[in-house]
Amino acid sequence: NAIFQCPNLAGVFIPASVTNIGVGPMIDCKSLTTISVSPANSIYTNVNQVLFNKSLTSLIEFPGGVGGSYTIPASVTNVGQAFIGNSLTAISVNPANTYFTNLAGVLFDKSKTFLVSYPGSAAGSYAVPTNATTIVGGAFEYSAGVTTVSIGTNVSSIGTFAFYDCPNLTAISVNATNAFYS
Repeated sequence: NAIFQCPNLAGVFIPASVTNIGVGPMIDCKSLTTISVSPANSIYTNVNQVLFNKSLTSLIEFPGGVGGSYTIPASVTNVGQAFIGNSLTAISVNPANTYFTNLAGVLFDKSKTFLVSYPGSAAGSYAVPTNATTIVGGAFEYSAGVTTVSIGTNVSSIGTFAFYDCPNLTAISVNATNAFYS
């Protein structure tokens, strides 16, 4: 979280000398639209302003000020905290990706049991699918659009900060048959 909640930050340039970027390097920077990387950097790169490792297997940071929808490339195997504080309305996944999928614009692992990330500007109510067992830490964090969440029967794990700072979230309901939460 090196650059955290910087509401006016519009762009970041990563020079060739940077060889280590921690987890969630630019969380909740709502004006960030440009992430550039020096072509001489041997560890990191950017594709359409999105920060990746050089092999394009780790999506490190999605700029928080970019809205609309985004499709995760087939090569990505790790997204970590890349989407926390995003302004997206939908997250989709290239069908050739073997690690992730999406259901109605929400990012899941391929088995659809881990809810990984909710698009931050997707408006309204959301019902976690019945096959989901885990809501990953930070999955809804800083999501301004979500108003209510319904948690199904099979959710047995909710990660840290899963619903942190969702300004329009007014209610979380849990299915009465859920053995872990109420």
